[in-house]
Amino acid sequence: MSSIRFALQNAYSHVITLLRSDWRGRPEAMSGDTVLVTGAGFSKAAGGPLLKELLSPEFLGKSEADRDALDAIVRLQADRPSLSIETLFTEILRMARTHGPMSTTSGERWEASWLLRGLTTHLASVCGELRVRRRSRLWNTYTEYLRWLRKDSKSLTVITFNYDLLLEHLFDDIKVRYEYGKRTGIEYDDPSRRSGIHRSLPFRRVQVLKLHGSANWVVCRGCRKAKVQDDMVVAFEKPYIPRRKRTCPRCKDKPVESGIIPPVLEKSGESRHTGLVWLAARKALQRSREIIVIGYSLPHTDAEALSLFGEIAPPPNRPRITLVCGPKGAPETYSQIPSRSVDTKLYFEDYVASILG
Repeated sequence: MSSIRFALQNAYSHVITLLRSDWRGRPEAMSGDTVLVTGAGFSKAAGGPLLKELLSPEFLGKSEADRDALDAIVRLQADRPSLSIETLFTEILRMARTHGPMSTTSGERWEASWLLRGLTTHLASVCGELRVRRRSRLWNTYTEYLRWLRKDSKSLTVITFNYDLLLEHLFDDIKVRYEYGKRTGIEYDDPSRRSGIHRSLPFRRVQVLKLHGSANWVVCRGCRKAKVQDDMVVAFEKPYIPRRKRTCPRCKDKPVESGIIPPVLEKSGESRHTGLVWLAARKALQRSREIIVIGYSLPHTDAEALSLFGEIAPPPNRPRITLVCGPKGAPETYSQIPSRSVDTKLYFEDYVASILG
């Protein structure tokens, strides 16, 4: 009798799930291990910049970077209008690594290392202070959605390509513990946050995996205090704006650098300190049963990201994928993912309203 009762209960649960599904076949609850993937479009509603807006007057005006360095980068972009912004940033990075200069066709010349410092400071300052006013309509949209995801998922992992601290602020606001991945070598600078993580249950923590670094991270290369990798990554409570040299808060010896990986082509050469974060992201996608992608364009030039999405299980174990990339729909690159997906053709706020009402 117990086996019959168990079978009936399973059948009843299946029927209820089907009845709760909307016309797209998306149930109200997640089905297990959930992965939320966010790009610039997720933070856009809160005032975050898209890639093409990084050198716009709006965000240049908010920047704390050296004005001369920013002006030089803008002039380089104007001098080569056919180059994408990622290509320009890649040239600056490569020349900085080889101690070379950048120059315009008219003969203006700047040290690339100085331009790179200006660029990194610019990214940290325009992304790091991003917040949403509490109790506002937008804040309610973000927090209600994250609460829903956390409550109805067996586990929640956020894979983000953003530098900003929006997710961290929102999780703090709704009292959800988060960490930058388990055993990824990223430590909090704040002792109370470290102890809070240690006291919380591991399966209830949200994993926030920031693949391109974060505005609040610093890296000590070859730190003698590093435990799981060669580099020590320390996460501050506030954005790290590298106005002056600072020593590692762990070894108290070596200078640190920003943990941000600029939006360049072929980021793998710069991502040594995020290698374990990428590994955690791959494992999360492999075991996922539900994947929601919000505001990430999956550009064809980002070979590492395309490789990452290749970890998604193929049929018959494929997860359910929901794409939230705006009214124009998801970019063509998503057709390469060998799994069933639903393209909502909605902005983030409209998507949340369609789920939560």
